[in-house]
Amino acid sequence: ASESCHIPSENEYDIYPNPSLGEVYAQFHDVDVGQEITFDIYSLAGQLVKRYTTINENSIITMDISDIANGVYYYHVMVNDQFYAKDKLMKQ
Repeated sequence: ASESCHIPSENEYDIYPNPSLGEVYAQFHDVDVGQEITFDIYSLAGQLVKRYTTINENSIITMDISDIANGVYYYHVMVNDQFYAKDKLMKQ
């Protein structure tokens, strides 16, 4: 069973599957439709590897990370340019 794991915060979201083989889904339970979501993926060295920016339509973002190397990354989520969440993401 896939479980989301993230640093507890006041924001309600799930990132799954984690670890991922290629597609990652981010589901936001408390982000209103029409808000801008930016999902950045960083290497452990702090280099930006991938950025997804979208307008929230159905509270779920699908991201293809099949083109990044296997390993551990950090993700950082902004909603309308305000910090929302961060944690680790594994690609395998």
